Amino acid sequence: MSAQTAGPETLGHLSDAPPPVDPNSKKAKAITGKSPMRIAMGRLMRDKIAVVCLAVVILFALIAIFAGAICAFFNVTTDTVLPSQYLDFATTGLEASGIALALFVAAGLVAVAFRSTAVRSKALGQASMYLTVLWVAIAFLLVFQVLWIVFLLAIVAIWPFRSVTPK
Repeated sequence: MSAQTAGPETLGHLSDAPPPVDPNSKKAKAITGKSPMRIAMGRLMRDKIAVVCLAVVILFALIAIFAGAICAFFNVTTDTVLPSQYLDFATTGLEASGIALALFVAAGLVAVAFRSTAVRSKALGQASMYLTVLWVAIAFLLVFQVLWIVFLLAIVAIWPFRSVTPK
């Protein structure tokens, strides 16, 4: 005769499944008379994050429904503005000088970053150089985005995008 083992096969279940619920228990009887929708809503309302997300969705829906009244209250119009008005802002007077100055400062900062890269690579090794090159790349991307927006505004203002409708 062999001795009984005390391993996991004799101490309980190996699965993570919940133990079966007694159909006569109080918990089982509380769920018995509820519809699946009511059970789901009860679980949803116990989840605080879900309730907050539901409130945000309802808020956005109310803003969309009452958008006209909100625009009238804040005296905001939804009319389309001509791109040439933005182009005039960016190419005339003090504003154009400010944009040009910002681009020159960005280019100067890029040059300083490259100069300091040479010094840092000797002192700290390649890791510092890679990080500086990353920041320089980010600076170039930002300068590119600004120039791209100015270019698009110039093209839209110059190009005749007028639609002709026959009478």
